[in-house]
Amino acid sequence: MTIELAASRKALTNAQLDLDDVAVTPDHLATAWVGVDLTLLGACTPAGFDEAPIDHLNYPRLAASVKAAQQGGIDFVTLGLDFHNSSDSAGSEYSLDAVKTAARLADVSTAGVFAGVVGTPKDMNVAVDLLASQTDGWAGITITLATDSDFDGIVATTKNARAAGIRICVIITNPSITPGRAKLIASIADTVRLRVADPHAAREARFAIRAAGQEINKDVLVFVELGIVISASVEAAEERAHLIEKINGCDPFEGIACVLGTVYSVADAIESWVGLGAADGIILVPASLPTDLASVLRGVLPLMEARAQLDRA
Repeated sequence: MTIELAASRKALTNAQLDLDDVAVTPDHLATAWVGVDLTLLGACTPAGFDEAPIDHLNYPRLAASVKAAQQGGIDFVTLGLDFHNSSDSAGSEYSLDAVKTAARLADVSTAGVFAGVVGTPKDMNVAVDLLASQTDGWAGITITLATDSDFDGIVATTKNARAAGIRICVIITNPSITPGRAKLIASIADTVRLRVADPHAAREARFAIRAAGQEINKDVLVFVELGIVISASVEAAEERAHLIEKINGCDPFEGIACVLGTVYSVADAIESWVGLGAADGIILVPASLPTDLASVLRGVLPLMEARAQLDRA
């Protein structure tokens, strides 16, 4: 279930529009995709423990979260490359944990599941074979490209993936997109996952990638990651975010945009990013699960749907 939200037609169609100098007014409803990252539900070693007990994936909890998310209106869930089935996972033999788990989720998934995989033709082909047997939902793989990637091999692999009904998502951390880079990304990706904190940089990257896709008759969707901590007030959310950072020993949202606030704050942020042409959808990255996921399903999505109904009236 995609979400409709108020947007500026001018901002969505004019790549040269300077949003700092021009007032943009929402004048129509845009369709936005909403995904959620569930990597935190994988097995992990608590921060600060050198010899902590080995943790194993709680698959029933993950499956229940996927089912609840998709039934609640989330279009797809994602499992990152660092998702593991056991906290003692190490080495290449565990690099397919996310893919293997995503394949297992086919029994409960009614929408989409993206799984992180190493961006080599070999690993991608294995992932395609594992994910090809979907039932009610669909599957995709998420890769990161490097300067020394086997681009010819990856392009060939993506053709096999699409023939099997598998979607390809490419992670982008550098929003400076040259025409040549945009063309390469569009030739590989069905969707792009931007890890960018600046909406203006995201907007420029989105227009470049979508324009390159249109040249080869591909509608490449661009999603932006948005870290979230949701509480009853902004102050409470900031306090919880600080506590989570202390527990984990690191910033959970380094390099990406984030919202620390209420369900209204998150809804406003999604509408802002999509409405100004910076993204076709948002991938929510909760700081804690299932707390923030429940707030999205019970608060953010119903709020956005209610706003859309008012705009339709």
